[in-house]
Amino acid sequence: MHYTKISDVCPGKPGFYCTFIYFVQVIKILDEMVSSEGDDMLSYAGYLASFFVNVGGSIVLSNIMGMGGLALGTFFSYIFYLLVVSIHFLKKSNTYRIRLWFSFRDLFKFAKYSLKSNTSGLCMSVVSAAFTKAILIFWGSSYLIANTVLCAMLEIYQMIKGPSEAGEYLFATYYGEKNSEGVKTLFDEALTVCLFIGIAFSLILMLLPNLVLLLYGIEDSPLSGQLIKCIRYCSIALIAASVAGFLGDYYGDTEKPLWSCMMVVFRTALFPILFCVTFCLDGGIVGMGIGMLLAQISSVAIFFGFVFIIKGGESIPYMLDDPDFEKVKMNFFEYSSTEYERILNWISNNLKDQGIEENKIEDVKDIALSVFKRTEEKAGKNKVYGECVLRFIGDPEIIIKDNGELDKPDITDDRHSYNVLMSCNNNKICIS
Repeated sequence: MHYTKISDVCPGKPGFYCTFIYFVQVIKILDEMVSSEGDDMLSYAGYLASFFVNVGGSIVLSNIMGMGGLALGTFFSYIFYLLVVSIHFLKKSNTYRIRLWFSFRDLFKFAKYSLKSNTSGLCMSVVSAAFTKAILIFWGSSYLIANTVLCAMLEIYQMIKGPSEAGEYLFATYYGEKNSEGVKTLFDEALTVCLFIGIAFSLILMLLPNLVLLLYGIEDSPLSGQLIKCIRYCSIALIAASVAGFLGDYYGDTEKPLWSCMMVVFRTALFPILFCVTFCLDGGIVGMGIGMLLAQISSVAIFFGFVFIIKGGESIPYMLDDPDFEKVKMNFFEYSSTEYERILNWISNNLKDQGIEENKIEDVKDIALSVFKRTEEKAGKNKVYGECVLRFIGDPEIIIKDNGELDKPDITDDRHSYNVLMSCNNNKICIS
């Protein structure tokens, strides 16, 4: 294997690519901002435009400018992404406003909640270094190809957590509302999807393990037989890895960064190193695959063992220990006349249980009915679904969300407020 210094390949420009680090961070922030308001399709369009500009621009410009052309192609791809996602800020659904602000408290929060992402990158570096060291000590450099395959499988483990990424903003919203029913319902649905994805990917790689070797151009390696067996064991681990990846994201989204980091360390570094290195002593490359399988299963089992010891069995798996979660209720409904009656009766009964006066209950029901009818009117023949949340933390309040056309109801009552949340109407009625 031969390495060449960047200064030899691109003389005079050794730090040229370093300037792109800042673009990457800006893109990540914009992606989070746009996606948090439900404009995922625009974010995907931005990434797609960026990809084609990067590939096309790099091919054309590299023929003219060499390595400088590759860098310029990458630069243009970032610019195109920024242009595409900036369309969001011209939309009606945009709620962001420019404001100069700095706070050390907010800075600490950002550092706290970015801990999982930073830990994940660090763990991937550590595990790659550990595998490389072990392979060099036990077998020699000719076996380093095994490290490539194992790290590729770890990357695949990181990829199969789409449901948790898709639900991260909704998890954060429900958790902020102290809406246990919303959190639990979303958790169960997302976990089920993760399991199906894990099983599907597992079957694909079990049947077609050569895909990984083809991806890295190592299908003709003399070690390919052992590598294929290793990949098949690692593919079984995909099912446990999908669960572990989901749990790591979930606990990060629900303000438990240390638990989230623990899961990331367990599944990405600690147990893969422990089991793969141990099993490779007798089992060789195939033993490392068996070790990866045991590592993913153990990461989930031992993680919940810690949760059981520290927080108790009732905290598994949701970890919703705040007593305020018992003070929030939620109901789902479809916008139709029959459903309005059911939801209004549900609101009325719950408010009566809290000792709210009858006249206030009737006023609240009138406001809620106005919201329902306005949304149904704007929907036309399209089906609209909503959820109603009752919060009894402090002054009681009702939150009504729906996926209908964005429209602020013409309600002048001071108890009513409106905003847009993830491209959904979000009406709040306060009861004082």
